[in-house]
Amino acid sequence: MLPDWDFNGDDAKRRASIEWIWCELDRFAVMTTHRFIPDSEPPADWLETARAHHDAPRPVGAPAKGDALRASDGMEAALWDYMLLHYMFRRYWPRRKRRFTDRAHAAQIAAQRNRRELSDTTVDWDDASLYDKALAVHEAFDRCDDTPGRRMANADKAYLDTWPNNLFAR
Repeated sequence: MLPDWDFNGDDAKRRASIEWIWCELDRFAVMTTHRFIPDSEPPADWLETARAHHDAPRPVGAPAKGDALRASDGMEAALWDYMLLHYMFRRYWPRRKRRFTDRAHAAQIAAQRNRRELSDTTVDWDDASLYDKALAVHEAFDRCDDTPGRRMANADKAYLDTWPNNLFAR
């Protein structure tokens, strides 16, 4: 079920919403996997498919997330996630925006997600550096540079736009 947009200061509700958003981003990644498989049919049960692939959030055939994370301190992977999160927010909560300082802002979630995925590497992040990373991701998004992360996210978004709306009903 689609979480409420407003949390009214309830941090538990915010954390549950962020977890739902992470799972939904994984589901989007599973859906985009099919753009790398010619003439593939979508799985009948997206929820079960997403659960089965929860530990492998990158599409098959896409550049490896680990490689993208190690390049440019993870900026390409974070930008990729941010653009898909931005797409998700527009799709599920049209005309709604979050303050950048909100931990449930798309840039903050992308930075949190990448911190989780970088936790086994040498990158050491604290809350201030997490905020700085989110700000850097947002600024990279605003620059509109032609980068691998942006190209992959744009291709994923274009592919997702070809799917019927009922696959996104929550």
